[in-house]
This record gives sequence, C-alpha cells and structure tokens, in this order.
Amino acid sequence: MGFFNTLSQSWKEYKLNFKTILGIMFLFYAIPFIIGLFVNSAILQSAIALNSPANQYFFLLALVGIIFYLINHLAYTGILASSFSKKQWTFAEVLKNGKLFYFKTLGLFILLGIILGILAIIGIIPVFYGTIGSIATGGMDNAPFLKGLLISILLIIPFIYLFTKWLFAPYALIAEKTGIFASIKRSNQIVRGKWWKTLGYIILLLILTVIVTIILSLPFIIIKPLLVSPGVLAIIKTLTDLILTLLITPITLIFFKNMYLNFKK
Repeated sequence: MGFFNTLSQSWKEYKLNFKTILGIMFLFYAIPFIIGLFVNSAILQSAIALNSPANQYFFLLALVGIIFYLINHLAYTGILASSFSKKQWTFAEVLKNGKLFYFKTLGLFILLGIILGILAIIGIIPVFYGTIGSIATGGMDNAPFLKGLLISILLIIPFIYLFTKWLFAPYALIAEKTGIFASIKRSNQIVRGKWWKTLGYIILLLILTVIVTIILSLPFIIIKPLLVSPGVLAIIKTLTDLILTLLITPITLIFFKNMYLNFKK
C-alpha cells in the first residue's frame, strides 16, 4: 500500500469514527487546554501583581503542562489502541483502551522523549550560540550563525535517524502486547530495510500537514489585520491552534497505525 492509499484508508477510518474522536479529544484535550490557559494566565498575573520574576513561577507553569499532558495522553492512547479495531469505535471503548495501555505507553513516551529530547537539544545548541555570535557583531558577520547552523544540521541527524527507527514502537507495544524495550526493538525490525521509505512517508505527511494548516488558518490570516485588540487576536489564534490539533493529531495517529500494519507484513 503506497502513501496516498494509506492516507485514503486513514481518512476513511477517521470519518467513520469522527464523532467519537471529537468527543474524546474535546473532553481530554480541549477542556484541559482551555483550563490550562486560564491557570497559566492567573499564575503570570500573580507574578506581575507581586512584582516577581516570571521564572520564579516556572515550576508551577511546568506542573500545569505536565498535568495537561497526563490528561490528554489518555485520549492519544485510546485513539491509538482503538485504531486497530475493524469496527466503528464507541466512546466507552476508546476510554477503556486508553486506560488499559495508559501506563505502558506513558513509560515508552517518557523514555523516548528523554533520549530524543537530549539529542534535539544537542542539535539546537550550535545554531543558538551561532545566532548570539552574529547578533553580537551587530548583524555584520553571519559566519557564526552559518557555522552553528551547519553543525546543528549534522548533530540533528541522530535524532532523525532514531525517531524514524522508533516510530512504530507504541503501535507494536499495543498490537503485539510487548514490553517497552521489546516494542523499541520490534520497531527497529519493522523499519529495517525500509528506513528511507519510512522517512519519506513522514516527510510527505508533514508537508501535507503544513498545507492543511495553512488552508485552515486562512480565515485567521485574513481577519488578522482587522483586529486591533491583542486580546481578541490571541483568543482567535489560540482557538485556531486548538481546532488544528483536534483535527490533525487523531488522523496522524491512524495514519502511522496503517503504516505499521503495512510495513510489518
């Protein structure tokens, strides 16, 4: 099954289960997201009122972010696990599947997040310091930035390599009921000999996601010059990002599931 056939199959599954997906994402992503915005706003306003540096409240802001992820992880896991079902999902089934695989997938994502996060940070550092170096020259010398960019590109290769190799780990963990490390090993086996094809699929999906994002963001882009209130502008931008996440994230999970089923044959 080629890329567009996989995408077409994923779209059919998405439409079939749209109401259930929307309900799960609204309950476990949208509502916590909105509550989190209000809580973060209250924390920052308290910092301003008390004339305290915002970084003193970093722990609270980080805690809100962690709680938000722990809640919406249930939605992601439930959708991911339910996507293996041949029949139409129900809200109860998605919730049940989310609970069933919650901690195993959470452990997997934490492990992969730490490893890939460290690699990503290592890759970003050279271009960051290169940018600072160019700014220090008043923008007259771009050599530090270009040098840092080149080094960052080279250092980000391990991140791309491992991300691609480990793409199917959560799917193997659920479908084959493996452990965390066994699922990583299984993903390596599936991608072996198909690494470039896997990366190509990821890049194509990323390009399509960017195109869809631009199209769905057009109303916001059009009315943006007409909005004079920064508050209204921020609200509309936030709602636009929220809608994009509600639509794009579930179909991405389903698409990679179909890739997994196709590639493991």
